[in-house]
Amino acid sequence: AWPTSGGIHFQDLSLRYADNLPLVINKVNFEVLGGQKVGVVGRTGAGKSTIITALFRMLEPVNGTVVIDGIDISKIGLEDLRKKISIIPQDPTLFKGTLRFNLDLFNDYTDEKIFNALSSVQLVPTGTTSESAANADANQAADENNNQFLDLDFEISEGGRNLSQELF
Repeated sequence: AWPTSGGIHFQDLSLRYADNLPLVINKVNFEVLGGQKVGVVGRTGAGKSTIITALFRMLEPVNGTVVIDGIDISKIGLEDLRKKISIIPQDPTLFKGTLRFNLDLFNDYTDEKIFNALSSVQLVPTGTTSESAANADANQAADENNNQFLDLDFEISEGGRNLSQELF
C-alpha cells in the first residue's frame, strides 16, 4: 500500500495562484526522507503554506513535480492522496460537527480506537470504552475535562467555540 516510507521530493516545482498571476514558487527543489520530521518555517509570505497546498494538490504545478515514494502525486486521485497525508498546522481547525467527525473525517476508526487516542493525550480517562463513556456519571466525570470528550456525538461549534480553551 502506498505510501510505504513517506519520502517526499519536490522537483523544479513552480506554482501560481491563477494563469494571469506571477509565479509564487519558482523551481523549488528539496527532499524529505521517509520518517524524517520537518518543520516548515519562514517569514510571512515566504511560501510555506503554498508548498503545503502543492502537497495536497490544492494548486497544480505550472512546472515540476511532487513525488511521494517515487510516485508523481499528479497521477494519484485526490481522495486517495488526501487520505494518506496529513499536516499539523500552526493554528488547528475544528469543524462544525460531531467530535467523531472532527477526529475521524473519513470514518476509518472504531470508537475504541478513537477513545484510545483521546486517552493517550489525557482527554478521557485511561481505559474509556464506548460502553463506559455511555454510562459515565456526569458528576464523576466533571474532573475529567468536563466530560465533553466522553460523547463522540458531542456537537462542536464552528472553530470549537463551545470547547473550553483551558483544555488546550
